Amino acid sequence: MRLTKKDILLLVLIGGVGTVLSDILEFFSIKYTQATNFALLYRTVTIFTVIFAWVFFGEKITRRKSLLLLMIFSGSFLFATSGAGISLSLGDIFAILVALVNAFFFNILLKHACSNIHPFVAASGTFFAGFLPIIFLTAAQNAIRPPVNASLIFLMTVINILLILFRNKAYTIASASYVSMIFSLTPVLVAALSFTFLGESLTAVQILGGILIISSGILTEKLKI
Repeated sequence: MRLTKKDILLLVLIGGVGTVLSDILEFFSIKYTQATNFALLYRTVTIFTVIFAWVFFGEKITRRKSLLLLMIFSGSFLFATSGAGISLSLGDIFAILVALVNAFFFNILLKHACSNIHPFVAASGTFFAGFLPIIFLTAAQNAIRPPVNASLIFLMTVINILLILFRNKAYTIASASYVSMIFSLTPVLVAALSFTFLGESLTAVQILGGILIISSGILTEKLKI
């Protein structure tokens, strides 16, 4: 499949503009708020995706979908905070903006790109389109340093491209809302791996939150949201 100028511009827009904008907003978010707040508020990416998918793709927002969104966010709240609550700050606005940017560029525009571009090409193109400006900005700040573990960096690069590829492949066979809602399982999977390999513990409230998230994922699949 040959890429048109429009395809290339779209990949540059997603990878270049989307990645740089997301990274800048994430930097300010983490600087001015707590990691717990960011972990929770970033889950609004699913809500933004559902809204954008309704606007741009005509995907319906049904009662079932709204209920599942409520389950996902409630589970994410319990999982991120252990039910202790959060105190809002200026950085929380940046966290929500990160979610909004990622929903638009990497869920909506990327799904649109995958309708005309092979998932592997879209994955590689957006990754390197985002990688180059980040390297340029880092060099401009004289912050480039020799890698401590080049082999690990290479491995993480390959894994990152593969993850984008799998997501892009999902976009070719499923709705943007469905993919985003299924990806809400990510924090639970990370926690399960951390518990298994790093010995990290989970509270009863976090386990309850994880159950809500997993249940919403199962229902998303069963109901074909």
